[in-house]
Amino acid sequence: MILSFIKKIKNTGNSGFTLVEILVAVLIFSIVIGAVLGIFGFSIKNQTKSLNYQEVLDQTSYTMEYMSRNLRMARKDTTGECLGAIGNNYINPSGDSSIRFLNYNGKCQEFYLDNGQLKQKKSENNKSADFGTASALTSHNLNINSIKFIDPILPSSWNSGDNSQPRVTIFLDIEKREPQQGTEAGIKIQTTISQRNLDIP
Repeated sequence: MILSFIKKIKNTGNSGFTLVEILVAVLIFSIVIGAVLGIFGFSIKNQTKSLNYQEVLDQTSYTMEYMSRNLRMARKDTTGECLGAIGNNYINPSGDSSIRFLNYNGKCQEFYLDNGQLKQKKSENNKSADFGTASALTSHNLNINSIKFIDPILPSSWNSGDNSQPRVTIFLDIEKREPQQGTEAGIKIQTTISQRNLDIP
């Protein structure tokens, strides 16, 4: 009698699953896997965006610090061989996306925008005619949408015969070049720098 009861239980256990049960199980499994993959993809995209933003922030911080230090330490051009006029502090040689000045070493220096990259030129002396090879301040991974070097004081504090201390305001709009969709990262920043040396006409 016990043996026949055990056989009965075994026979009931071997009946298997119906087609509807299998389809429901597959559907639930697909929904769970889809949700997990969606969360994973979203996390990867956010991580990539964070890394892109960090790269833009790091390079922007370095570039702004480098330019600010050089512009702050600029000197008045007493010969006119760098800026084209005696007594000037800064000029925009190619519009407001460039600035030229005499740096603290007495060498002519220029920052300018070229094909989405910020570049600089330096001469070995105080003459703009002797500029050397240009070097990039930002990497090819970043694109500068716009940069402006303007004089926030009117009349211009950059020209000779003005009693105002020279200042330069920099506007910078920079972003990651060709990011994946949804991972775009960019920064817009503005700062004003005052020349450290007293501007004595």
